[in-house]
This record gives sequence, C-alpha cells and structure tokens, in this order.
Amino acid sequence: MEASPKDAQALVPPGAVSGRLLSMQPDAVLCKLCARGSDDAFAVLHARYSQQVFAFVFHLLNRPGSVDDAEDLTQEILGKAFSNMSNRREE
Repeated sequence: MEASPKDAQALVPPGAVSGRLLSMQPDAVLCKLCARGSDDAFAVLHARYSQQVFAFVFHLLNRPGSVDDAEDLTQEILGKAFSNMSNRREE
C-alpha cells in the first residue's frame, strides 16, 4: 500500500531523510520535502524524471537539431516545477 501525499507529512519528520535513503522515497514524500525547500529531494526527482521530460519536449518540438532547445526547455520546466513546489502551501 502506497502512502498518500497527506500521509507523507506524518511519515517524514524534517531532516530525517538524506543520502541514499532519499532516492528510495516515493514521489509524494519527495514532493513534500521539496515544499519544505529540500534541494536534495528535488535532485532525486530531477534524476528520476529529467530524461522523460526531455524525450517528451524533444518529441513536441518535432524538428531536426532541436536537442539544445529541448535541453533548455527541460531545465526551464523542471526549474518551474521546483519553484512551484517550494511555493506550495502545506495541506
């Protein structure tokens, strides 16, 4: 049974998860940590999803030689995601 985002706050006290253990956490827990300002949690999410976001953006651009544009847009998308998580209100 997977923890819901609402349960994530109860599961992870501030500063309790770091290092390799962080990479084993579910997305809900990592997002909760990002909302608290954890750069390490965001790095795990970035590593987990950056290739998929890049592939999707590259597909949408649908033109030869768009690798640089796709990389730039991927970084912009992931940067906005982090900012929005950091500005997100605790529920």
